[in-house]
Amino acid sequence: MLVADDQSDVLNALKLLLGGEGYDVTTAPSPRDLIAALERADFDVALIDLNYIRATTSGQEGFALLDRMKAIDPTLPVLVMTVWSSVTGAGEAMRRGARDYIEKPWDDEKLLVAVQAQLELRRALGRSRRLQEENERMHQRDLPIAHSLRRIVDRAAGTAADRATGTAGFDRSDEVSQGLSLIEERLGALGRFLRAYAQLARLPKPQPKPLSVTDLMTRIVELEKRLPGRVTPAVDIRLVADSDQLEQALMNLVRNAVDASLETNGAVAVRWSTQGDWAEIAMDDEGKGLPNTANLFVPFFTTKPNGSGIGLALSRQIAEAHGGTITPENRVGAVGCLAALRLPLKT
Repeated sequence: MLVADDQSDVLNALKLLLGGEGYDVTTAPSPRDLIAALERADFDVALIDLNYIRATTSGQEGFALLDRMKAIDPTLPVLVMTVWSSVTGAGEAMRRGARDYIEKPWDDEKLLVAVQAQLELRRALGRSRRLQEENERMHQRDLPIAHSLRRIVDRAAGTAADRATGTAGFDRSDEVSQGLSLIEERLGALGRFLRAYAQLARLPKPQPKPLSVTDLMTRIVELEKRLPGRVTPAVDIRLVADSDQLEQALMNLVRNAVDASLETNGAVAVRWSTQGDWAEIAMDDEGKGLPNTANLFVPFFTTKPNGSGIGLALSRQIAEAHGGTITPENRVGAVGCLAALRLPLKT
């Protein structure tokens, strides 16, 4: 972590506070020292003052410093701090790329929460970029093969069906019919596998637009007819996300919750809230819970007789493409599972 301020007592206090929380802190007493440190090493987050010349409160030094920092590392989360409280100054800092704004004297707990939130967001965005790059590689490498195999499978399945039903002039006997039916069944399973594989491989880049979580979740719950979900009323959350992809991810989570609760005649509850810079959309089911979480996100792994094994894998892929996470876990103090989708409020 990189911390810059022209006052040595401030640097010492921040190094003591952040170091005590396990952060490796590098301090810089001037803009020149900060830029030199940034050019020497990579940092996960920066906390900088906006004023370095004594008796100045304009913030112009800090604004110029932000521009230089973003030119060196556009992805570095920067939090700015200053003794003066100015909505205009804060807005200008955010416009130039700052992620958050902290007033001096700071509240230790609030400062630590802000730093941790930016670290989590950086990690999520990093996973999103890596996922998008891997998705592009998969698309270029494997999708043509999948298309070719699907054509072969479809033709073979059609031939097997004709033979099994005695159409197209094929002679049918019990043994031949049973054998061909088995082949047709396995070819159908292979076809479903290839379609699922292609769906994972060709997930497009999200097209984010403003959306209402209340409207989105109301629509998804209404689409699931097998078991009405109980929606906990909450203040609406506005997100900027790809509504089609987000709907697919959340439908998968709701469908899994309903599948689990139907086995035990349980219920499903849906809720959403904000936690710092994050929005959380959660589904509680009353099923049997998760016996093992090791394979949950492994593509094509499923415990359901007719499952494709891509639901959670695809949902996580969508979440990470938006800089978010999905966490399924057993509920504490209650039966069933909690599946939570967390997305950044700021993009």
